[in-house]
Amino acid sequence: MRDFQKKREALGLTVETTARILGVTRRNVQRWETFVPHDMRDPNPTAMKVMDWMIKGFRPPEWYE
Repeated sequence: MRDFQKKREALGLTVETTARILGVTRRNVQRWETFVPHDMRDPNPTAMKVMDWMIKGFRPPEWYE
Protein backbone atom coordinates (compact mmCIF):
# COMPACT_ATOMS: atom_id res chain seq x y z
CA MET A 1 0.00 0.00 0.00
CA ARG A 2 1.36 3.39 -0.92
CA ASP A 3 1.65 6.36 1.47
CA PHE A 4 -1.07 8.32 -0.28
CA GLN A 5 -3.58 5.51 0.19
CA LYS A 6 -2.60 5.09 3.85
CA LYS A 7 -3.28 8.77 4.45
CA ARG A 8 -6.60 8.69 2.60
CA GLU A 9 -7.77 5.66 4.56
CA ALA A 10 -6.59 7.15 7.86
CA LEU A 11 -8.80 10.16 7.09
CA GLY A 12 -11.74 7.90 6.28
CA LEU A 13 -12.09 9.35 2.79
CA THR A 14 -13.28 7.56 -0.33
CA VAL A 15 -11.41 7.83 -3.59
CA GLU A 16 -14.25 9.99 -4.94
CA THR A 17 -14.22 12.42 -2.01
CA THR A 18 -10.43 12.67 -2.12
CA ALA A 19 -10.56 13.47 -5.83
CA ARG A 20 -13.19 16.17 -5.25
CA ILE A 21 -11.21 17.76 -2.40
CA LEU A 22 -8.00 17.80 -4.44
CA GLY A 23 -9.65 18.88 -7.70
CA VAL A 24 -8.41 15.86 -9.64
CA THR A 25 -10.06 12.91 -11.32
CA ARG A 26 -10.91 9.69 -9.54
CA ARG A 27 -8.54 7.94 -11.93
CA ASN A 28 -5.63 10.13 -10.80
CA VAL A 29 -6.19 9.12 -7.18
CA GLN A 30 -6.37 5.47 -8.22
CA ARG A 31 -3.11 5.78 -10.16
CA TRP A 32 -1.40 7.33 -7.14
CA GLU A 33 -2.51 4.37 -5.00
CA THR A 34 -2.08 1.40 -7.31
CA PHE A 35 1.14 -0.30 -8.26
CA VAL A 36 0.83 -0.99 -11.96
CA PRO A 37 4.26 -0.35 -13.50
CA HIS A 38 2.96 0.93 -16.83
CA ASP A 39 0.28 3.16 -15.25
CA MET A 40 1.71 4.14 -11.86
CA ARG A 41 2.23 7.80 -11.04
CA ASP A 42 3.67 9.49 -8.01
CA PRO A 43 1.18 11.71 -6.24
CA ASN A 44 1.31 15.38 -7.03
CA PRO A 45 3.53 16.99 -4.34
CA THR A 46 0.82 19.55 -3.58
CA ALA A 47 -1.76 16.78 -3.14
CA MET A 48 0.57 15.11 -0.64
CA LYS A 49 0.91 18.38 1.30
CA VAL A 50 -2.87 18.79 1.43
CA MET A 51 -3.23 15.21 2.69
CA ASP A 52 -0.64 15.98 5.40
CA TRP A 53 -2.56 19.12 6.39
CA MET A 54 -5.78 17.13 6.64
CA ILE A 55 -4.02 14.53 8.83
CA LYS A 56 -3.06 17.46 11.11
CA GLY A 57 -6.68 18.66 11.31
CA PHE A 58 -7.34 20.99 8.37
CA ARG A 59 -10.79 20.40 6.85
CA PRO A 60 -11.48 22.03 3.46
CA PRO A 61 -15.09 23.00 2.67
CA GLU A 62 -15.28 20.21 0.07
CA TRP A 63 -14.82 17.65 2.86
CA TYR A 64 -18.49 18.00 3.80
CA GLU A 65 -20.12 17.99 0.36
